[in-house]
Amino acid sequence: MATWLREPLLHFGILGAVIFALYSVLKPVGAGEKVIVVEPGIERELIEKFRQSTQRPPNAEELDNLIEGWVHSEVLYREGLALGLDKGDGAIRERVILNMKANARMQAVVDAPPEAELRAWFEAHRAEYDQPERYDIQEIQLRDRSEAGGGEAERLRDAFAGGADALLLGHVPTPYPRQTPDQLRAAFGDDALSRLQALSPGEWTVVRTRRGWHVIGLDAAYPAQQADFAALRDAIEEDWRRDQQLRLAANMIRGMRANYEVRRPGGG
Repeated sequence: MATWLREPLLHFGILGAVIFALYSVLKPVGAGEKVIVVEPGIERELIEKFRQSTQRPPNAEELDNLIEGWVHSEVLYREGLALGLDKGDGAIRERVILNMKANARMQAVVDAPPEAELRAWFEAHRAEYDQPERYDIQEIQLRDRSEAGGGEAERLRDAFAGGADALLLGHVPTPYPRQTPDQLRAAFGDDALSRLQALSPGEWTVVRTRRGWHVIGLDAAYPAQQADFAALRDAIEEDWRRDQQLRLAANMIRGMRANYEVRRPGGG
């Protein structure tokens, strides 16, 4: 399943569709209200949230993206108020945006695609459906991060190669089943991935990461598998519909955003 189609961006992007559909019968935001001021306090709050999430401050481009995301939410909030979506709701801002999303889901309708178009879209997004190779591994992480720890890791690897039982040597390996190359790369690095891919089941290797020394054994390897269009057709069409809704509504939301003037008294 194409998980990227389920990202929050999709749910935000399709919101524009309902606004344009309803403008003919409901009052739009007045011209005098189409100025959004990004106060310094808002920027500070966005920076602090980013810092808490990433353990670093945002750079200039990241800050601009954070502010633009906030501006989009503010646009939706104001447009939602104009459409009366705040009626009877206490937690106004968040609920208005959620109401906009609910309306968009009902209004954004995409016709069934021609079979050839759906197949072409599937081939263009095949990487989202194909299954990469996977590995069952077990890992022992040593507490000693020094060079002496590296020597101990090599002794363990050699002992395992000779048939020794990890438990009898005082270690309890942690199993990691069905790991993809991306997961292994993220956990242990490119060098570790290359070493693991060169192993046969039952063999062990030693790798060093910023967390220290690791003794890693390969239990099983599973080859990559290509997705079968026929078997996944319904799911593929569902993802295609989401993709088309995103593309259509993204253009609409950009048009709506262009109607607002944004001022940043304390920013660039």
